[in-house]
Amino acid sequence: MNQSDVAVYRPRLIEGTEVIQETYGKPRSAPTEDRHLPERPPVGHHDIITDLAVCRTTQTLIVTSSRDGMVKVWK
Repeated sequence: MNQSDVAVYRPRLIEGTEVIQETYGKPRSAPTEDRHLPERPPVGHHDIITDLAVCRTTQTLIVTSSRDGMVKVWK
């Protein structure tokens, strides 16, 4: 990721679970009146974290779940 890259968040439904995917890319060149910033997902949990796991694939991920019903995957 470069400092000039922009984070984009897209909701996806995977096997009945809403997942917010974070991707990085170059900013699009568009007139300023047509630009809009991507909506950022909530950061962190809003209730007590009830479980935590480390998942190692090509990179190491941390998966957390909490009483607010959210499961989050952290890079």
